[in-house]
Amino acid sequence: QCCGATLMARVLIVDDNQVISALYKKIFSRHQHDVLICDDGLIGLNTAREWLPDLLVLDVNLPRLNGFEVCQLLKAHEDHKVVKILMLSGKSDEAAFELSRKVGANGYMTKDSSPADVLKAAEELMQQESI
Repeated sequence: QCCGATLMARVLIVDDNQVISALYKKIFSRHQHDVLICDDGLIGLNTAREWLPDLLVLDVNLPRLNGFEVCQLLKAHEDHKVVKILMLSGKSDEAAFELSRKVGANGYMTKDSSPADVLKAAEELMQQESI
């Protein structure tokens, strides 16, 4: 990134709720990000491996592989450690938050967070340097 310009990022949204996926696709696209959506954990994992997004917005409850499994499998591979992962969950319990950190997620938000807050958190994550 140069001179404070925001570079267009690749954002992959994996959520089986099509209303939520469509909402986030619209929001990220409006901010000049390139967005793909998937509604299944296994498809999301394979898409992330092939497309290498800058950010993965990942629901916890998904068909076939849950969000924690997708995160853990993706982060296990050296080439994919740089992908920032923001978990989105209907649960605000401490156990789910701790598990998301354990499997390598970079952030965790509940689905009742406002879309503006999710976008802000996502953009902050994407600006952080990878360790």
